Amino acid sequence: MKKIIVLLVLSLVVGYSVPSNFYDYFAKMKEHQTKFVSCKLVESSCEKIPWYLGLSKGSIQYRCDQNIHVRKYGNKCIAHKDYYDPRSLTGAIGHVWYDFLWQ
Repeated sequence: MKKIIVLLVLSLVVGYSVPSNFYDYFAKMKEHQTKFVSCKLVESSCEKIPWYLGLSKGSIQYRCDQNIHVRKYGNKCIAHKDYYDPRSLTGAIGHVWYDFLWQ
């Protein structure tokens, strides 16, 4: 009986601690800070980058809104937030200059 109560309490805590929106994970995240994220959320809410863009470093890459960059290694996803989003020309120049060269 005690195990059932403990499991119920844990499931309620986990259920309330999960953000309602994917981007709530990154609400207070600073540039170049890294976090582990759910790969299922990434695949459903982010755009996959073609293999010939960027330095893959053995990963599959995803770009999300709010300048979030996710690398998927097997079944683990690591995200960081860039200062510039390289999907536009001016963002690409800023990304190469600031995010790539100086960070």
